[in-house]
Amino acid sequence: MWASSGLTGLQPQAGLAEMLLEALYPASGTAPTLGEAVVFAKRLIQDVDARRSWLLFADPTMRLR
Repeated sequence: MWASSGLTGLQPQAGLAEMLLEALYPASGTAPTLGEAVVFAKRLIQDVDARRSWLLFADPTMRLR
């Protein structure tokens, strides 16, 4: 599960979701682990509240096909 543990604005949440999807399905075709994708997305987001409040409840070493 990828969810927020707090209240944040809609725009930062949407931006973080887009960044996560881009990280999970890169154009290069090499899929990262869930943990790598979350770290990548959180590094790119400028909104500190969104970065701190979004959590991944899953195995961070899992890869999606």
